[in-house]
Amino acid sequence: MLTLDKVSCDEFITSTSCDFDDYKNTLHWEYPDGCGNDVAYFKLFYFSSPSSDSSLIATTTQDFAFSHTKLKSFSGCYKILAVDHAGNVGQASDIVCNDNCPHVFIPNVFTPDNDDGFNDSFPGFMKISNEKLTPLECPRFVKSIDITIFNRWGKEVHIIKTTSQQFSNEWLGQDSSGKDLPSGINLVR
Repeated sequence: MLTLDKVSCDEFITSTSCDFDDYKNTLHWEYPDGCGNDVAYFKLFYFSSPSSDSSLIATTTQDFAFSHTKLKSFSGCYKILAVDHAGNVGQASDIVCNDNCPHVFIPNVFTPDNDDGFNDSFPGFMKISNEKLTPLECPRFVKSIDITIFNRWGKEVHIIKTTSQQFSNEWLGQDSSGKDLPSGINLVR
């Protein structure tokens, strides 16, 4: 029986700095009473996704816990096998998986013309102050975002297509040619 300590996404997002990179998954296992008297060791396998190939990450004899450290994220799946002293391999455990905690801050108010430093750009990855862009929130585990902005008459006025390496690509309330749009007429999809 294999279990995986789950990450509290709310706690992780609110209490972890943007430069956090100490990702790990902690696993625990046990076997039913009456079984396991002849277990010589356990083989622990890792999958990047439930449908990918696995790789052996640990062989352990005594421990019933393992911390998979130095990961690039929390995402991953695991299974464990028991091997007896004669080399017979037992039935694989169920596969257990952990997901990342994707996070992007998208404000419900957009005020580009009041220069207060908040919600001055959309979707709101960066804060503009003193002509500099600084992270407002930590966008984590997000590959890309595509946003199309329409005016109230259904005419497309701006498109944002961004990847995690380009989160400074934000909308400042202008059309695609850089002209300021009037307040109160835009709709985001």
